[in-house]
Amino acid sequence: MDIDDNSPVFTNTSYIVSIPESLAPGTVILRLEAKDVDLGSNITYGIRSQEPLQFFALNKFTGELSLQKSLDFESFSGTEATFTFLVEAFDIGGAMPPGIATVTVRIQDMNDYSPVFSKTLYKGMVAPDAVKGTVITTVEAEDQDPLGTPASHVRYKVDVVQFPYSASIFDVEEESGCVITRVNLNEEPSTLFKLVVIAYDDGDPVKFNTTTVEISVLQPSVIPRFTQDEYRPPPVHEGAPKGTQVVVVTAAALNQTIVYSIVSGNEDGMFTINNRTGVISIQKSLDYETAKKYLLQVQADSLIVVRSNLPVPSKSNTAKIFIEIQDENDHAPIFTKKIYIGGVSEDARMFSSVIKVKAHDKDTGNYSAIQYRLIIPPIKDGKEGFVIEPYTGLIKTAMLFKNMRRSYFKFQAIATDNYGKGLSNKSDVLVSIVNQLDMQVIVSNVPPTLVEQSKDQLIGILERYVQDQIPGATVVVESIGARRYGDGYSEEDYSKSDLMIYAIDPQTNRAIMRNELFKFLDGKLLDINKEFQPYLGQGGRILEIRTPDVVANVKKQAQAVGYTEGALLALAVIIILCCMPAILIVMVSYRQRQAECAKTARIQMALPAGKSASIPANNLYEELGDSTIRGYTQQEQQQLLRPSLLRPEELSMESGIDPGQEYYGQDYYSYEHGYELPQYGSRRRLLSPSGMYDEYGEVVMESDSGYYYSPQGTSTEAEWAKKKRIKLVLDPEYESSSTGEDSAPESQRNRLSNPNIPANVNGNIYIAQNGSVIRTLDTDNIATKAAGSRLKSTDQQESIIGNESIKESSDLPGDHAQSEDEEFWMGPWNNLHIPMTKL
Repeated sequence: MDIDDNSPVFTNTSYIVSIPESLAPGTVILRLEAKDVDLGSNITYGIRSQEPLQFFALNKFTGELSLQKSLDFESFSGTEATFTFLVEAFDIGGAMPPGIATVTVRIQDMNDYSPVFSKTLYKGMVAPDAVKGTVITTVEAEDQDPLGTPASHVRYKVDVVQFPYSASIFDVEEESGCVITRVNLNEEPSTLFKLVVIAYDDGDPVKFNTTTVEISVLQPSVIPRFTQDEYRPPPVHEGAPKGTQVVVVTAAALNQTIVYSIVSGNEDGMFTINNRTGVISIQKSLDYETAKKYLLQVQADSLIVVRSNLPVPSKSNTAKIFIEIQDENDHAPIFTKKIYIGGVSEDARMFSSVIKVKAHDKDTGNYSAIQYRLIIPPIKDGKEGFVIEPYTGLIKTAMLFKNMRRSYFKFQAIATDNYGKGLSNKSDVLVSIVNQLDMQVIVSNVPPTLVEQSKDQLIGILERYVQDQIPGATVVVESIGARRYGDGYSEEDYSKSDLMIYAIDPQTNRAIMRNELFKFLDGKLLDINKEFQPYLGQGGRILEIRTPDVVANVKKQAQAVGYTEGALLALAVIIILCCMPAILIVMVSYRQRQAECAKTARIQMALPAGKSASIPANNLYEELGDSTIRGYTQQEQQQLLRPSLLRPEELSMESGIDPGQEYYGQDYYSYEHGYELPQYGSRRRLLSPSGMYDEYGEVVMESDSGYYYSPQGTSTEAEWAKKKRIKLVLDPEYESSSTGEDSAPESQRNRLSNPNIPANVNGNIYIAQNGSVIRTLDTDNIATKAAGSRLKSTDQQESIIGNESIKESSDLPGDHAQSEDEEFWMGPWNNLHIPMTKL
């Protein structure tokens, strides 16, 4: 026996039906059906909710769903015109629950309304010479069907059946309803045209309506005419204040008052026009970055036409205004980041790249050309640790950072537009000093070039995982290269790559410890590989994350010495090797010269006073290279330039210098620079072996009555040169001090002032700054000497000279004619002179 153990089941779990809004009530729109597998079942149908029962009815025996009330699509404005409800089927005699199904009824909009014009008659005016496309008037119609439906979309067209000639010269725009000229007009003034315009919708069925447009052709005299068809005023600065005048337009008509208006191009209301004066001025603030130029169309109408509200566009009463906006520097540069975080290795070279800052400027031209500079707080030794390329923003190192790990630098980058002359903005820069103890190497199975191409994307992924642990952390790439492996990581595999990175903590301004960085990344290696996949290509992945090998890095740096460095090093070695022989030659020559001078000095010291010495035949003056001396013959020049070749007796006879004094051996032979005349205008004399000369090169003769000059080059000069004789007394150990004061002992000063030693003994007495005393002999006494006196000893000469000088001391008044401040010059004869003052 069958029992009721099954519920009725609908053939469909959901039913969807669409009906038009104009459907008549009582119309069946859907038939429902359900089945029960139990025997003897009696199925009935019903609507579960109460709200749909207002519009729909369901036959409980047949399952027919019918419309109970008329529907209006427009009543569902703002909501979806849809009904959704549940229906059920149950067994009347059974105890099982009913079967359930969903019914959706969609209401279709019908074209209920026709377009309706706002006016039954439209009027317009047109110039007899209006060009094609001139707008005469605008018609407008509305449809009451729901907005956005096809039935509410209104279009326009001209009825070509009625008034066919008007339809041939006039037209209406389909979407806007503007009545325009189809051709360039050439009509008679005062002509009246009629045009029928049709407005229709896109509903089903299509509904339409019509209106009439009357168009009058005006007299040319009442149509204003502009002085220019186009106006191009000077560019307007974008920062110009409101009310600034842009341009003045002018039109005229016979016996008409002109009214101006802007008919197009001023949709944003940026400009305004004075309808009586034609002055166009700024209405709103301009912005070059928003709009760089404007094209306005202005129209001039007579006051009569304006009052009739029937503007008459024509070729003459419209003009175009071209307005260009000039950019102003009204936007400061904006950096892409508020703070730039980077790092530099402590073994980085000078001018290594660190980080690149970037700023943008909304202005154009030079106002967007940005120049960068740095503001760095002072550091030790007054050095600036970083420099920036002014036009790229690339920051580079300007010092070495040896042993500065865990240090950091904070400074500011300044961006100034207009090539550094305009507006500025700033951003902070943090640079931390690191080394390989802070780094990790990410080894991947793709070539280094592929990693380089996707570097920014890969670093962004790594940075996100690090920031999950340390907010704001920045990951920095140290290097990208071939994978290093093997003993000491000395071998390279270019099919794989090593990406060396480190991370900067913005809280501590230092690098994150590498063991922490390893934990952050190694624990998420699977997830990182998934995100790396699109950038590393098919099969590309991270093989491992390892610690860099410091020793391997040192080897790499040693191998990284380029060809330029090697060439410079080799060149330096070659230069040093070439210079060594020259240095050795100079040293050997200098030692030989020292030995020669020492030998000469020993020979001179070993000889007794007044004896001739066999001096080596070196020319002590050959280095000067100057063989011309003013006032000397060739023989005298040889004697002056080579005194070391003269015997003491020859020097005594020719120069008048007593060879028996200490001055002979010590001072005279030490002059290596030759003779030189006194400076022009110095009033000083030159005492030389061949005579006395003044600053003009003239020979100065000395006699009892004073000095006189002898013509140069005469025989008198030679005679006096041979007769002059100077007695030199030198105490070398008593030289004047550095202060110029006489340091001679009291005994020497007493000797000079002793009344027993006459001051004027056959001549004058002079004293030099180095303490040397010079006593000259009178020429008469010298003439009476025998020629053999040259061979006497020094003591004998001094006694003879002294006795003769004492006898004639009272007969020499001529010396007093000279000033006591008169100075003489005596060798060395080039640049070093010894000033002597007459006592």
